[in-house]
Amino acid sequence: MLPESRVVRITFVGDYISEYGTEVPEDLAILLLNRGLIELKNISASDFRRNATARVVNGADEVNGKTGVGSYTIEIELANNDDNVDRIVSYHNDFGDEDTNVNRFKITPKVIDIDWGNLNYEHDGEKHIPTPITTGWVTNESFTLPEIKVSASNDGIENTAYTLEDNGVSVTVIVKATGDFKTAGGHTLRVFIESPNYTIVENKDIGTVSVKGADTTTTQLQIPEWVWYVAIGAGVLLFILIIVIVVLSKRKGTVINGM
Repeated sequence: MLPESRVVRITFVGDYISEYGTEVPEDLAILLLNRGLIELKNISASDFRRNATARVVNGADEVNGKTGVGSYTIEIELANNDDNVDRIVSYHNDFGDEDTNVNRFKITPKVIDIDWGNLNYEHDGEKHIPTPITTGWVTNESFTLPEIKVSASNDGIENTAYTLEDNGVSVTVIVKATGDFKTAGGHTLRVFIESPNYTIVENKDIGTVSVKGADTTTTQLQIPEWVWYVAIGAGVLLFILIIVIVVLSKRKGTVINGM
């Protein structure tokens, strides 16, 4: 058994956070020390900086920029020199303790932003559908979501699927459209990314399209002027006819009474 002086004890006290698509830094060991994520025993900080290297593993596989979201183990190796040979690394302070290097490298989802563009329109009987642009991908500067399908009814739902290649992996993006996008009122678009390696900026996954104005256009009936004259004349004649009938009826009644 090696003497305690040759057992380099490295205790992890915090997690190293890395975003999906980011390669493991070559100076990870030094970053762990500089950020206060590890504590050292039986080795000086200067000796550690000179001789320590770190790698991240997922079982037998080495973690890299294509590894998905999750928690992984950090392993540290020390180069032996003339003054310090046959050193071993331990990840706990005392024998029997659990290793502290397990699940200390955290890969978090890549954050995607969405520019919805104009979401406010005036009602004109036409469909108004924006073309959102997504940004923040690993290997794509941006990805546009054109020609979104919408329902023919205002309470209908339609889904439009897109596929892009990012970080060497095929990714599916779905836009869910609720509404017909022409009736006055609000219509909703929501974006989903079918991969745990991505997340959308909070409250940016939904775009609400506002269509302002009346749903129908009122057309005024234009009546020719001569029609008005005819109608007035017919009314006058009808009035005169009624008077004549009334007068004749009274005279007839008077004649009958006088017989």
